[in-house]
Amino acid sequence: MKKYKTKRNKILKGSKGITLIALAITIIILLILAGISIGALTGDNSVIKEARNSKELAEKKQLEEQVEIAKLKAEETHRNPTLDDVIQEIVDEGVITSKEQVNRKNGDITTDLGYVLKGLLIEYFPGQPDENGIFQVNSTVDGKTATANNPTIPAGFKPLKTETSTWTDDTTKTAPTEQDVKNGLVIQDAEGNEFVWVPVDSSKFQRADGYSNNSKQSMLSGCTEPFASGYSTEEAEYNKMKTSVETNGGFYIGRYEAGKDSAGNVIVQKNVDVYNNIGWSNSKAMNNETGGAVEKAKEFKKGKAYENSVTSTLVYGIQWDATMQFFDNRYIDGIPTNDIANLYVSNSEYKGWYNDNYKEGNPGNRTGIDLTDENGKTLNKVKNIYDMAGNVWEWTMEAHGTNKRVFRGGSVMNNGSAYPASSRYSSVPSESVGYVGFRIALYIGL
Repeated sequence: MKKYKTKRNKILKGSKGITLIALAITIIILLILAGISIGALTGDNSVIKEARNSKELAEKKQLEEQVEIAKLKAEETHRNPTLDDVIQEIVDEGVITSKEQVNRKNGDITTDLGYVLKGLLIEYFPGQPDENGIFQVNSTVDGKTATANNPTIPAGFKPLKTETSTWTDDTTKTAPTEQDVKNGLVIQDAEGNEFVWVPVDSSKFQRADGYSNNSKQSMLSGCTEPFASGYSTEEAEYNKMKTSVETNGGFYIGRYEAGKDSAGNVIVQKNVDVYNNIGWSNSKAMNNETGGAVEKAKEFKKGKAYENSVTSTLVYGIQWDATMQFFDNRYIDGIPTNDIANLYVSNSEYKGWYNDNYKEGNPGNRTGIDLTDENGKTLNKVKNIYDMAGNVWEWTMEAHGTNKRVFRGGSVMNNGSAYPASSRYSSVPSESVGYVGFRIALYIGL
């Protein structure tokens, strides 16, 4: 019996040893499995991280879709939305709460959830011209809403730095200074055609009597614009122009009179043959717009990069007077009598190419030929715009009576006191002579 107990105790002791080893092995295996499970949940490729990544991707995708919706809404609301217009829609969509969450230097959007969305605003973002500096979309230089002092640069143009004005500091992309605007901001297309921004105070956007022989000309009362009995779309076109000017704070006017290249194409460039011997149209009928300056001006933008960015037009009488107001802010209200004889708009004697000087200085009536004084100052250029006084009369959209169209600014056939920059004269639309040409204006939109 004793031997049996001893043997049994030995077997039990051996079993306990085996059980402890098995337990230890089991515990080790469980720890390994636990480590694997924890790693699967928390490692670089863990289930938790994958779930978190999936959530973030879904949230970013949702935000990107909201941005695209905001862009579509901006396009529907504004024909040519600026970056600022789009940012406001992004705020309204709840992607961001402040416009400052969009980096205006690179277009990055820092969302309220902390995500940074990149590359979604490139088509609206300012300062992204092509290799030649040409803007690809309508935009102000800082991407904010256009105003008289922060004008839209149309797609297809680049801002041009001149001796007196610059658009912005290239490193900051800020809006132009008020003084630069006052000095005349210039844009240039890929072909070298140049236009100058004319800022407009909508309360002063109206026609006014010009001057002649140091007094008011008193011709305005017989002139109308738009002409009620004109061509079929004349009034509608005028209303579109006026709305654009008031909405955008101004318009662009040709820096030079319309010229022509060797092939007879209209160009707006310095030192080229002026486009003269052209009627307002090719007919005496007041409701015909074809075959003359009106048609040439309308077709100017066709085939160019800005064909869908702006409307090109023969300058309107109201735009001519807005330019006079730009030259002298007393023009619309009336220049004080004592100053009339001294100012470009009211007495352009010796300030343009007229009958007393053109034969010596500009016998070919070329565009933008500098008329300088003894100190080198260019007298026929005001705020970067050439020859609004003298050289050739320039057709406008204004009508005089029921059978004539108006041209402005005098010519080499006149003297600068009798026919200064603001003066009017008129003739039948088909009048085609060497001392009458035209000037093109651009306004934002179609």
